[in-house]
Formats: sequence, C-alpha cells, structure tokens
Amino acid sequence: MTETLRGTYSDKQHPETTGCEIHFEPEGIHIRLTEEPYATHFWNVDQIWTDTHHNDTLCILRYSSPDDPILKIYARRAKAQLVRHYAQYAFAQKEGTRYLAFSRLASIFAAVALLSVVAYFVLLPLAVDVAVRHFPSKLEQELGEKCLALYTLDQPIDSAKSELVQTFFDSLHWEKTYPYRIVVIGSDNVNAFALPAGHIVVLRPILNELDSYESFAALLAHESAHVELRHPTKSLVRGVSTSLILALALGDAGGVGNILLQNAEMLNSLTYSRRMERQADLSGACYLAQAGVDPRGMIRLMEVFKKHASRLQNIEFINSHPALDTRIDYIREQQFENKLPETAIQSDTLALKRLWEQIKQ
Repeated sequence: MTETLRGTYSDKQHPETTGCEIHFEPEGIHIRLTEEPYATHFWNVDQIWTDTHHNDTLCILRYSSPDDPILKIYARRAKAQLVRHYAQYAFAQKEGTRYLAFSRLASIFAAVALLSVVAYFVLLPLAVDVAVRHFPSKLEQELGEKCLALYTLDQPIDSAKSELVQTFFDSLHWEKTYPYRIVVIGSDNVNAFALPAGHIVVLRPILNELDSYESFAALLAHESAHVELRHPTKSLVRGVSTSLILALALGDAGGVGNILLQNAEMLNSLTYSRRMERQADLSGACYLAQAGVDPRGMIRLMEVFKKHASRLQNIEFINSHPALDTRIDYIREQQFENKLPETAIQSDTLALKRLWEQIKQ
C-alpha cells in the first residue's frame, strides 16, 4: 500500500471543496473523500492532466470527465512524490498540458505517418489518445448505434432478458457518463463486450456460466469501465489509423467520421491491450465498491472463468491479456473491499438478487 496523502476534491456537482485521502498507484490515483458525500474515485493515469505549475507543497490535478473534477494535493515535497510515481506522464511535470485542439490533429497524424516504423509504433497510441479525447460525442453515439445494429442483424435481441439486465444494471449506482443500453442476444458463444457510447452486448450463454449476482455485476462493471475509458473507440481508431492518417494529411476532416462508420464491424475482431484490460479490471472493481457491491465479485468472476477455462475458449476474459491468475492477483492487492466508504450509495442487494434469479431462469 502506498503512502496516504491528504488533499481536497471538488467537481461541478460538489463545488465545495471536500477533504480526501490520496493513494498513488501504478495505474492511477485512488481518491477517498473523508467528508460528505464520502465517495471513492479512481483516476486512470491517461486521463489526468493539469494546467498549473506544481510546487513543493501543492500539486493541482484535473481529470477528463464531464464533472470537471479538481484534486489538490497538499504534502511536503508534493511535486517530488508526483514525479517519482508518474515521471513519464505530462501531468507530473512542471507544466501541465491541456488537450490539443481538434484542428491540430491533422498535423499530428501527418507527422506520425512520416516517422520510421519504430517511431510509428511508439507514437501511434499517443496520437490515438489525443484523437479520442476530441472525438465528437454525436459521432461516437452514431458509431455505437451502428455497431449494435451490425451485431443484432443476424442475432435478434432477447427483449425480455434485455429488460431484466437493463434494470439490473440501472440498479448499480456508480458514476456513469453515458446513457447506457444493455442488450442480450442469442449466440453459441460465451461472451460480453462493450461498444462505443454506452452500448453493452451480453451473449445469452454467459448468463448460464455465472453463479452469483456479484459476479454478474462485476462483468457489467468491467464492460462499463471499457466504455467510460473509451476503449472501444480507441481500438477502432487505431485499427483504421492508416486511413485516418491519409484523410487528415489530405485535409479531409469530414471523411474521418465516414471511415470510422464504414469500419464499425472491425470491433468484432479487435482486442484490448494488456493495459486496457488492467484499467477495466481495476476501474470495474472500484465501480463495485462505489455501488456498495463487494468488489471481490471481480475476483469471483475470473475464478468462475478460470474453473471452466478448458470449455470456454472464446471468451474475452480468457483470451485477453494478462492471464487470469495475474489479474486476480493485482485486483486482490488493491484491497478495494477495505476502501469502501461507510456511506457509499448502497445498491438494493435484495432487489439485485431477485433480478438475478429472474435473469437466470
């Protein structure tokens, strides 16, 4: 466990500064409010930024979120501690960096196209992050809707199950940026996956493999984390990066949206990086803690898949990296169950159990 630092937290919903405890962790910053509303937040490193200078006793950080949260860290040698943990990130340096304007994306992608093959693979993930941060919400919504339409073209939606699963998801009270739509479709595969802008698809056979409402909540939390971190959109942008670079280099900014929409079906074959899966695991466990659901449900979910690994070869949790044992270990190390605020917004456990029983029927 890292050293506990003290600071204050505020956002648009709670403009009054609130005292908090802060832990620096490899994948981000864990924040626990010690005053009303006693929430818990997990900031992923690739969405943290700053527009101020740090000094020896105060660091001010911001997070890419509609609530525009601000974290002020008060500590002796505050800047040195921030640099020690996150030296490779811009927000830890003397000058913070706000996001580049969308109009500058053409020059960024054109520059990447002219670099050597080695530089291409180093700079491309950074360019994708910048592009997605400025991604128009309307286009992302259209992309999500088209992806969903493609997946349900030959596999109709199970309306009854979808309604129950949607109610189950809506009963889990963690911070959600998007208006979510959860659908259940028939399939021979055992899987669930996230699409852009709040769409989550659950393939019906996976419901038979889970043994508790906590493990199902963990599955939805994991996929919700992918959505909130915009992993589906990032994966698609990276998958069609060559076409995007050419369009932007030629000044055809309007063609970007068409390229993405035309290649929406690529999401079916794209996989997430090890870093993305780790972020979704940790953020998902944090979501469960926020909702008052035992975050060890994430561990239970992976243990279920591990038990049936020989039979479930096509599922994301088994085929993705890192390995299940590794993921179980690093979630366990975070001890999310000990970070649950006493006044967390408690989900209705009895209602969730009843819904889960109906879903399993």
